[in-house]
Amino acid sequence: MRDRPWLERRLAALRARYFADVRPEQEIDISFGKRALRRLGCLGEREGKTIIRVNGLLALEEVPDFVVDGVLVHELAHFAHGYGAGGTRKYKHAHRGGVVMAELWKRGCAHLESRADEWLGANWRATYALHTEDLAAGRERRREAARDAWSRFHADVACRSLPDVERQMAQDCRLLGWTARPPRVEWLDASVRHKGITYINRSTGAIRLHGLLAHPDCPIYVVRFGWCYWLAGGAAGRPWPEIVRNLERAGLEDLASRTAQWVSTRWTAFRRRHHPLN
Repeated sequence: MRDRPWLERRLAALRARYFADVRPEQEIDISFGKRALRRLGCLGEREGKTIIRVNGLLALEEVPDFVVDGVLVHELAHFAHGYGAGGTRKYKHAHRGGVVMAELWKRGCAHLESRADEWLGANWRATYALHTEDLAAGRERRREAARDAWSRFHADVACRSLPDVERQMAQDCRLLGWTARPPRVEWLDASVRHKGITYINRSTGAIRLHGLLAHPDCPIYVVRFGWCYWLAGGAAGRPWPEIVRNLERAGLEDLASRTAQWVSTRWTAFRRRHHPLN
């Protein structure tokens, strides 16, 4: 397995060869981080120091050195664009418009990322699957524990039931002039990272309400907005002003404003207090 000193030497060599002009006085703290499927590296800032974390799977000797090099020059391109400590950002968006590859071409190291991308495209998923069985097992245990916690939450007699919610949604469908069969509505067994109150399953069309909307202390107008947003045009990708007009025509104009007020002032504390996974 590669270690941190190896990674530091690799970064120093690439930085000296291709990025020697970019804030040479700025120290970069680099190390291997968590194993992940999609994120190979990330660059950030902490306490005035630039931080680079590299996917832990890149410590494996079976991953070619040039793959690590490709990841490192990508992060150094962000560094050259002012990201990290002590820099002024050249671009509002780190990747938009191909700015990273343009920087690498300018500095003569684009071939490193291209070669890394070729290997990753052919081998990365298999490498990830081979070395993360423990992560998959852990995720399944956490999912099962979350399902159990939400089941206990919804078993509380004070919580709203799906039949109650479906009856209310059917009434709102009629107000909105919805002539088709009402979409399915279901509770989302939300993780603590789910911040929204409502989601839609694009493959099935089912409206998914954050499970905490079943709590009796959540106002009914918030619950109703959870489906009215989609019924009034959100599911079809309509712009917000059009959705508001559709709500107004149905006499539901206060749903959006009252929900926005409640979410902005109460939702964060409500989640912290009542979320079954906290």
